[in-house]
Amino acid sequence: MSHETKRNLMKDFSEFSDLQIREKIGQGRDGKINGDNLDIYLRTNDIRLESKNRDCHFFASDFIFDRINTENLEDTHSIGDINNVDWKNFVPSAEEDTLYKDSLKVLLGRIMVKYFPKFDWLGSILPDHISHALQNTMSQKSEVYWLPVQMKNEANYSDCVQIMKTYETQILEWYTKSGRGNYLC
Repeated sequence: MSHETKRNLMKDFSEFSDLQIREKIGQGRDGKINGDNLDIYLRTNDIRLESKNRDCHFFASDFIFDRINTENLEDTHSIGDINNVDWKNFVPSAEEDTLYKDSLKVLLGRIMVKYFPKFDWLGSILPDHISHALQNTMSQKSEVYWLPVQMKNEANYSDCVQIMKTYETQILEWYTKSGRGNYLC
């Protein structure tokens, strides 16, 4: 595959992701951007003064749409009086404690099956999923769209500012082109 073909392919992927993201934002969906450094160490076969091993620092990210719609949740005022918070708000109830212990049993059982061969029999009786109130919503497939890799190093302050500026510009463009630009104000 030629360099030009690779560039065109990457451009097509980028345009597809951009179109899909704008379409879903236009449908009222929201999401979040995840990012992390992408370090690549390039070794040269013949080290010379002008040709040395290189350590490249880039920033890769993706956009994931929320599976739970939070628009109906109240966010204009506090749920209660923050000056009079009772200690009982921080201590689990008996029901919550039982649910936690039951979930912990399943998780520990999975670890035992994975690392201790004598406990293989336990795998057949452990549930595949721990039941919870949002299990139907959370069992849906995540919609992940890759964003272009930025030639920036997150450890560098000015590059970090540029990464955030790129995100800000991209999000504004997506919401504006999808007709939800006023949502950001």
